[in-house]
Order: sequence, then structure tokens, then C-alpha cells
Amino acid sequence: MPNIRATQRDADRLWGVFGVSLGATFVVWTVSWLVTGISEQDERCAQGMLGPGGNFRLEESSFPPDVSCVYEHGTTFSSAGALVWIFWAAFVVLTVSGLGALALELAGVRRVKARPA
Repeated sequence: MPNIRATQRDADRLWGVFGVSLGATFVVWTVSWLVTGISEQDERCAQGMLGPGGNFRLEESSFPPDVSCVYEHGTTFSSAGALVWIFWAAFVVLTVSGLGALALELAGVRRVKARPA
């Protein structure tokens, strides 16, 4: 019996981590969406306000929202900046904690069903 309780307690903790990281992922996605929409990164690069000037290509992503100007020699300017890394870190924690909690839940269910009545 103690193993089942420990498994359930660990699963509950992982579900808590899952919930917090889900909220963090949503908040960071929303903030990066606002920053990307407000920054007008493409215009700033085109007018030479950012970077060395010259030819550049525009890279856009929606997951998480970001607009980057990549110049010929490799210099990159991103509208979301560090928010992209924070988003992916929260997303990894979200995925790992969700899968871990689900695995512990299923392990606990199997132990309960395996016990003779």
C-alpha cells in the first residue's frame, strides 16, 4: 500500500508542475505575441535602425511568435529575444511533467488492479 500512495503523491506533484508550466507557457506565448506585434521588427531592420544594414531576410514564426531579421553575414535580431528560449524551456517542462504524471497514474492503476481482492 505505501508504494501506491507514494506513486499517487508523486503523480500529484507532477500534475502541479504540469499546471504551473502550462500557465507559464501560455503567459510567455502571450507576451511574445504582444512584443512581436508591437515591435515592428521588419520595419526597424529595413530602415537600418537595427543591425549593420544591407541585405537581410525576414524569418517569422508563430510558435512562439517571433520576427527575426537575419543579415548576410549571420547577425540576427529577434523581436522576442529571450522569450523564445523561456517559452521552449517551459514547453519542455510541460511535456516531461505531463508524461511523467501520466506514467505514474497508469502505474498506480495497474498496481491497484493487480492486487487480489
